[in-house]
Amino acid sequence: MTSEKFKTGWIGLGKMGNPMSKQILKAGFPLRVYNRSSNKIKALETEGATSAKTIKELVEKTDVIFIMISNDEAVTEIFNQENG
Repeated sequence: MTSEKFKTGWIGLGKMGNPMSKQILKAGFPLRVYNRSSNKIKALETEGATSAKTIKELVEKTDVIFIMISNDEAVTEIFNQENG
């Protein structure tokens, strides 16, 4: 059994996603994040997260993904975009 931690992905850094993703970092898991607005990503990068430019990149470079998106329309928009 290996002690390597899961590479974690997080999509959506709003009111709930931001504080929850910080808990992943506090627990010591590598975290790659994606958000439609990059200003929310920059704050998490200073705490140790890595940004993903696309959903495809996030999916390819993580083992587990959490999605915290505001509504169905936002989910559809994010996953139907190029490289989503």
